[in-house]
Amino acid sequence: MIAVAPDAAADLLKMGVRNKLGFPLVGDAEFKAMDAFGIAWGKEGKKPLPTPAFFVIDGNGQIVFQYVNPKYSVSLHNDILLAVVRVHSPKKE
Repeated sequence: MIAVAPDAAADLLKMGVRNKLGFPLVGDAEFKAMDAFGIAWGKEGKKPLPTPAFFVIDGNGQIVFQYVNPKYSVSLHNDILLAVVRVHSPKKE
């Protein structure tokens, strides 16, 4: 799992340490990744904003699940995301 945000790398590093996150935080100040995924929005002449989104990408690089909701106060429930990840995780033998 990775998280992508428009914040500066130094700020993301501090946030990761402070919150004891077990995954990398990647800065996307130029919104290249967010534009590519179609989750950046904004008004003409204003700095874009990211739309909260979750993508599950399988071992072949295919997006097998996505959740995007422009209403930032509505998020995907953790149980749903975990269930999707479990279904698409490599099976241990």
